[in-house]
Amino acid sequence: MRPSGKAVEQTGKMDPELHQILQLIPSPPPDWSNLDQFLEFANVRQAKVLEDLESSISGVKESDVLYPTRDLTKQRAKLYQPAVKPTDGSPLVVLFHGGGFCTGTPEGEAITARNLTRAFSAVCVSISYRLAPQFPFPYAPNDAWDALKWVAANAASLGANPALGFVVGGSSAGANLATIVAHLARDAGLQPSLTGQFLASPMNQYLSWTQNADAPFLPVAAVDMFMTGYLPDDEDGERFAILAHPRGHTGIPPAYITVSCLDPLRDHGLTYERYPGVPHSRKFREDQIKAFSWLLNRTPVKLDGAGDAIESSA
Repeated sequence: MRPSGKAVEQTGKMDPELHQILQLIPSPPPDWSNLDQFLEFANVRQAKVLEDLESSISGVKESDVLYPTRDLTKQRAKLYQPAVKPTDGSPLVVLFHGGGFCTGTPEGEAITARNLTRAFSAVCVSISYRLAPQFPFPYAPNDAWDALKWVAANAASLGANPALGFVVGGSSAGANLATIVAHLARDAGLQPSLTGQFLASPMNQYLSWTQNADAPFLPVAAVDMFMTGYLPDDEDGERFAILAHPRGHTGIPPAYITVSCLDPLRDHGLTYERYPGVPHSRKFREDQIKAFSWLLNRTPVKLDGAGDAIESSA
């Protein structure tokens, strides 16, 4: 059941356990107008996350692969495969990390990818795309689309059988890229075709923009800062402002959307699901902030979402 506007507005009381965890995490610099300063902080925090991440886990084989881009560069992706190949094959999942289009690595989706590989014997490919401000819009969506086409063309050599499910997904900025490539895949007639999406806190100026202006982890000022580096074209309905896609949303694969109520991007996801032609289901997290599963070093919602996308699309 879709929550009413009043019900949504009354959500957003933080989970007490999450509040305690936030006290243990280094805070970003207070000046959200300084992107360079934030990126220095983000690089340190990212290195700490990678340091804390287990180098490997049982049941999952990990390796790096390279995919070609339209301007003849090669970008890295992280490949996650079942250690023991299932006799009936593996569904295929393509992941895009978040980070405001300015920060992040494929390892940002490591926990989700590992859980999916173990739970569903899925082959997961977590994509690196070029980041702003060095590479502003439209590098990210162009790289994302080039990556998806390469994965689709090389599914068999990656150990996947897309007939069992071919899902694209991501978090925040990565969810924006997932919706973009889902529409591009529809328009281009990509084969094998996508069968599902899962979108964690997608970026698609709503109530949450003001209600959660000072939200922990991602205040609105941080989003504005990222956009000064990314420099998107707000009129480009194919590569950024997906709600305004010129050919609408009919024919895109079903989407599983997760929404955290303490997130300025909350209403982006709630609005996307209302648009005609968007088949969907949704999980509504009333007491959580953006990236809460990353903070807790687990993925209760993202695993549910991607898992549902795989199961419903097989």
